[in-house]
Amino acid sequence: MPIDYSRWDHLEVSSSSASECDDDGCCCSDHNASEHDPESRSGSRLNVDRVVGLSSRPATSRPSTGVARSSHVKVHPSDRSVPDIYLCDPDEFVPDLDMDNFWDGAWGIEPANPLTAMMRRMSTQTLYRPGTEYEKDPETQFIEGLMKKKLNSLGPSPDVDLILEVELDEIRPRVWRRFRCAANIPLLVFQDKILSPIMGWSRNYHGFLFRDPRDFSQFGPGPSCSFIDLMHMPLMGHAAIDAAAVQVGQLLRQPGDTLGYEYDLGDRWRHWIKVIEVTDRPGKCAVLDGAMRCPPEDSNGTVDHAGNDGYQGLLDLLERNPRQAEKNLRQASKAQNCKGIFDPFEFDVRRAQRVLEEALASPISAMNGSKVVEHSLHPAAQFHRRGRPGQADVVSNCGDSGLVNSFMHETVNRVKDPKDLSLCASCGQPRPPKLCASCRVVRYCGPSCQAAHWKKAHRTECASMKSAAQAAKKEIKRSKG
Repeated sequence: MPIDYSRWDHLEVSSSSASECDDDGCCCSDHNASEHDPESRSGSRLNVDRVVGLSSRPATSRPSTGVARSSHVKVHPSDRSVPDIYLCDPDEFVPDLDMDNFWDGAWGIEPANPLTAMMRRMSTQTLYRPGTEYEKDPETQFIEGLMKKKLNSLGPSPDVDLILEVELDEIRPRVWRRFRCAANIPLLVFQDKILSPIMGWSRNYHGFLFRDPRDFSQFGPGPSCSFIDLMHMPLMGHAAIDAAAVQVGQLLRQPGDTLGYEYDLGDRWRHWIKVIEVTDRPGKCAVLDGAMRCPPEDSNGTVDHAGNDGYQGLLDLLERNPRQAEKNLRQASKAQNCKGIFDPFEFDVRRAQRVLEEALASPISAMNGSKVVEHSLHPAAQFHRRGRPGQADVVSNCGDSGLVNSFMHETVNRVKDPKDLSLCASCGQPRPPKLCASCRVVRYCGPSCQAAHWKKAHRTECASMKSAAQAAKKEIKRSKG
């Protein structure tokens, strides 16, 4: 079908500029809608949006001309498209808590038009750079103000255990797990050593976000993390509080409390975590119950869409036309988190517990070197990562995925976890005081936990962990000169 270019003939570029935001942060109010004609504020951006069929939001977008002024964020003189909302005082900001926007409206800010956001990012990418006078864009500066406010509002985590339930959002039949863990575990460790393993996701493979429904604040990987899907953060709230700095019990305190959890910022697997029970008696971290298999990584085999919608499509297709769904199931069987034939109705609580125990006894994932697939023209042309001193590059073949000369790289830690991020290798309680006297890598709450874990698993692992740790310590010593 020929393209009708005539619709572009009457685009207008407005030279008018709207009045600037007052320095006292008045842009938090609705005064713009009453004082200014939306048409005069739109400029060429709105004209283009009308042609390509995009909705525009004049109440939250600055004009394409005129210099933004704010006493709360630093704006480059050449940046003339800062949305008004990011010029406000973070301490006075009131989030929009419309649950229809929960997954897309991080920090309670109305979701941006993706194309408009991309165009803004392209036009300002050279204005804000580390090491210059303007290191961070206004959006990041504003969100960092909200992050500081959120951290100051959080109380300490209670010293209790939680019975939690995690469920994939709006999937039927339900994909869920019920489990027990300590409340004062950092969110970063909770996601890496507990939540990912019991759900069935691959550790250290994709980024993640936790979102608090009370104010839509979010928590995620720290600045050193290398998950490739973090490229989507400019469209997902710009920034998140470091998950290592906040404990589970600071957000989930009593029965009924909920927390959103999003895994893989590209495919966007949406979960809800809910407090079922709070108990004062410390116990072992454990999988208690659940149903249905975890969806395939990278949305392998899903129908029409990625993430939750695509997986629901696969489950619906299985019910409607099992023969037609066989091809999708074969594709799902090649996923990173699937060994063998993919059966969406499979769940074994004992197997889930074994996976959890293996994660608890291992070092925390080296998120500065997350899993990444490399496609080499020849096996000899493999890329070899070099992590920090004390880390190693582990390479595995992806041949079972059907990809030729494909390799999975992951950086792994070979030394003990930092104490504030450590868990008992046996029961999963946080900050255990006792190190294994031989390998000096794994930690325990006391002699009983150590004896139980020695008999169950550590007896066969201690020597190899000790050897790797000693080599890592020598490497660290050499790096310090």
